This record gives sequence, structure tokens and C-alpha cells, in this order.
Amino acid sequence: MALIEVDRVKKFYGRVEVFNGISLNVETGEFVALLGPSGCGKSTLLRMIAGLERPDAGEIRFRGEPVRGPRREIALMFQSPTLLPWKSALDNVALPLVARGMGWREAREAAARFLSFVGLSGFEEAYPKQLSGGMQQRVALARALAVEPEVLLLDEPFSALDPLTAESLRSELVKIWHENLSTVHTVVMVTHAVDEAVYMANRIVVLSARPAKVVADLRIDLPYSRNRKSHEFQKYLDQVYSYI
Repeated sequence: MALIEVDRVKKFYGRVEVFNGISLNVETGEFVALLGPSGCGKSTLLRMIAGLERPDAGEIRFRGEPVRGPRREIALMFQSPTLLPWKSALDNVALPLVARGMGWREAREAAARFLSFVGLSGFEEAYPKQLSGGMQQRVALARALAVEPEVLLLDEPFSALDPLTAESLRSELVKIWHENLSTVHTVVMVTHAVDEAVYMANRIVVLSARPAKVVADLRIDLPYSRNRKSHEFQKYLDQVYSYI
């Protein structure tokens, strides 16, 4: 049994047909990148896996159980940090823990550990407006990791960042997953960047235009950390581009 099963899912927005029976499985330990044209439904698929939206037909299952709403084992990190501007970095990370029943003192102690983990020690009391875009996204990553999910869903988390900051966060995130530095053992990431997908993922799924279907499912058999200048890396880039 796969960890995540997308089973013959259909989804409509009014008369717009996004999916017409798409199926896709994700296994434990995979880092899956979803590629496809804008508007094909990649983010919609991610939100359905997260339990934030429901399919109109078909089913999404986690460990064999239908996903009917958000689950404790799954965390979603958005394109923008979505931080509460009136809360400090520490309290932005602590709040989901409190919502799950943890006391404020314990939650703030845990939040401080995760902020340190993502390189933000010393910025606990800073407010979002006092942080750069990259630092805000690190707070969002700390918040996602703090709830100790098994699965991390990423919706273009680096697209709004400057190239150097984005590259740093890509490398850190791969390290966290690949070296088992957190509870996250499975990642599903939506991206438009082929280079990013080949650099980070060990599997790439390419979707067609609406109604989206899987047009390619590729295993990226390269060691970490990856060398973009290598012949093997370029071969995978060319292979993925051939499907887009």
C-alpha cells in the first residue's frame, strides 16, 4: 500500500474541468516534484492531499484511509509565508502547537528550538515586517516542521525569493529530508522550475494541461548533493524538458 494514493480523482471549478480521473501514488521516503503548465491543477492536487479541498469524484487516501480533512501527519507550506503580522516569529511557530493542545510555555520552547534549527536563533521576538523574505520563509518552514509531520507538502515555496536565498533554502530542505534531521520522511513539491525539480527530487511527475493527466513519471537516480554541471544532471534536464 502506498503512503498517499490519488485514485481516479475528478475535480471541477464550475465548468472548468481540472482533473478527470487522475491517479498517482506516493511512497514513503520519496521526494516527488510535480511539474506542469500553469493552471493545470498542481496546487489543487496538493490542497486535496492536504485535506483542504475535496475531490468531486474519486478518492485520496493516506495509509489506506480516505482524506476528508487536514491530518496531523501532513503539513503544507505555501508560496508565501502566510505569517500573522501581529505575532512574533516565535509565536507564529508556537501557535499551531497550541492549537493542537500544547501549553504556551512548552510551545514557545519548542518553537525556539525549530527557529534555531532553521538558522533564526536571535530573531525569536522579531515581527514579520522586520524580517527579509527569506527569513520569513524560514519561519514558515520552522512552523511546518514544529508540528512534526511525516509528510511535507510544498507549493512553490521558493518562487518569490531572490536566487541566492532560494538556493540556500533548497539545499537546507533537501538536507533536512535526506539526512532524516526531522520527522519529515516524504515530500511532495509543486514547482514550475525544471532545474529545481531535478536538483531536489528523487522522482518527477509531469502533468499535462487541463484536464490534467500524468504524462511522465521519472525516477531521478542521482546522489545528493547534486552537481548541476554534471553530464548526468543535464541528461535528466533534457529528459524532463522533452515532456513539457
